Amino acid sequence: MPYRSSRPATIRRREQIGDRIRSLRRGRNLTQRALGEIVGIDERSIGGIENGRTSITIDAALDIADALRVPVIWLFSDDWEMPDDDATS
Repeated sequence: MPYRSSRPATIRRREQIGDRIRSLRRGRNLTQRALGEIVGIDERSIGGIENGRTSITIDAALDIADALRVPVIWLFSDDWEMPDDDATS
C-alpha cells in the first residue's frame, strides 16, 4: 500500500504541488489526457495529482517536469513562480 500522509501540512503541500502542475499544464495548453499520454500516466491519476488527492512519486514528478519543460524543483519550491516559455526552452 502506498504511503499517504494525513498530516494537514503535508496535505496542503500536496495540493500546492498539484496546483503548480495544473498551472503549468494549462500554460502549455495541454489537457490532463495529453499530459498523461506524454508521461505514461492515466488521465484520472493526473487529475488526482492536480487535486492533491494522489501523492506524486519521484518518477512521476521527474516525468511531469520534463513534459512541462521545467526543472523538477519548480514543482516543490516554496518560491515558485510561473516560468516564462523563454526561460524553460
